Amino acid sequence: MTRQEHVSKIDELEALLNDPDVPLLPDRVWALLAEVAGNPANAGETNESATVYLPRFR
Repeated sequence: MTRQEHVSKIDELEALLNDPDVPLLPDRVWALLAEVAGNPANAGETNESATVYLPRFR
């Protein structure tokens, strides 16, 4: 996953969790979490060393 794809998924996840105008889709939330958790944020990093920044909950 490229950094841009990672950022896009995090942005979608943030909208699903925090935007009152976006319907909450639990299956999509879990799918996005699984995708970003299993892929490093930057190319060349391992899963153990990758830092993933999730959005703050409002």
